[in-house]
Amino acid sequence: MDYRILMTDAMHSGMQKLAELPVWQECGFSVSGRSTDVKSTVQAAAAQNYDMILCIHRPGDSTASELLQLLKKKALDIPVLVISQQEDPAAMRQCFLLGCTDFITEPVTESEIRSVLERIAVLQKERSMDREYATALHDAFALLEENGVQKNVLEKLIAFYRETPYAAVTTSSAADYFGFNKDYFCRYFKLQTGMTFSEFHKDVQMEYARLLLLTGHFKVQNVSDLLGFSSADYFTRAFKKRMGKTPSEFKKNC
Repeated sequence: MDYRILMTDAMHSGMQKLAELPVWQECGFSVSGRSTDVKSTVQAAAAQNYDMILCIHRPGDSTASELLQLLKKKALDIPVLVISQQEDPAAMRQCFLLGCTDFITEPVTESEIRSVLERIAVLQKERSMDREYATALHDAFALLEENGVQKNVLEKLIAFYRETPYAAVTTSSAADYFGFNKDYFCRYFKLQTGMTFSEFHKDVQMEYARLLLLTGHFKVQNVSDLLGFSSADYFTRAFKKRMGKTPSEFKKNC
């Protein structure tokens, strides 16, 4: 799955030439939408799942700064690359102050664009990791709540996950957070939830893995490494046991 670009140019010129550069596809991006004004650009960004905005700037034109201001006002956190047809230091400074990802001046080279896209891809993967993990946790906590887990236990568990980095989540670290020794915590957690903490965390892991694969931006090996599995084969077996199909099979059907 490619990262989706929304391209905007007030004069609608230069778009096609830029869109046809092979560097976009080579870096896993595709121009999926086009716009000629700030309002429709922001509306499209809010309504559809774009991964970045490419804005064409011309000296004397305020499109880029207005776009960045409106995105900020609407709390739309989306990377914006501004390509200026001429040198414009004042506009460059203003755009950076307003949060643009980069501002480059024509004639642009594919290596310049590639550098920006590689940074955006990393940024979007990090955001996906945070977003999908939060979603996996939300769904797991909601299920516990539906199953009647006591409010104080649920609140303590939520606080533990919020305050503990993913890689540091273990039965021992959870027991310490609850103030119990490990053996007592295991009995306590199962009594309260009907499952062991290890089983609960495994469910969170597999849902997190499913959501990451669903984005289309993570390979099976990437997900295995992110989740801390010793090998992709071990991850594949665990995923299939939980989801009924291998990660590769799941990705094919996304």
